[in-house]
Amino acid sequence: QGALQLIDGHRERVRSLLSSYAFNRPKDIVREYAQRLDELARVQDMKARHLFEQAHRAHESLHKRLSGLGSESILKRGYAIVRRGESVITRAEHLRHEDEATIQFQDGSVTAKVQ
Repeated sequence: QGALQLIDGHRERVRSLLSSYAFNRPKDIVREYAQRLDELARVQDMKARHLFEQAHRAHESLHKRLSGLGSESILKRGYAIVRRGESVITRAEHLRHEDEATIQFQDGSVTAKVQ
């Protein structure tokens, strides 16, 4: 019986060690790091979504501003585009007497002769 008691004693010692804080601490550390990693991933995802939404809003804003600068928008505001051939005329001095020019309005264009 001495040997059986010795074995039982060792068996109990092993059980005690397996359930001890020191033996289980590495598991706790891994679990804590896993929780921290999950939290960091969640925060990173949230920040990435926020940055994407900001970039999307900035893109939409710039798109609207650029659309307002297009020739169609300018024509809708009552301005006209004057061309000689394919060239846009930006100054009166670029046209001479008897030159033909095309004047583009919102609803169409007309040909005019400089006098």
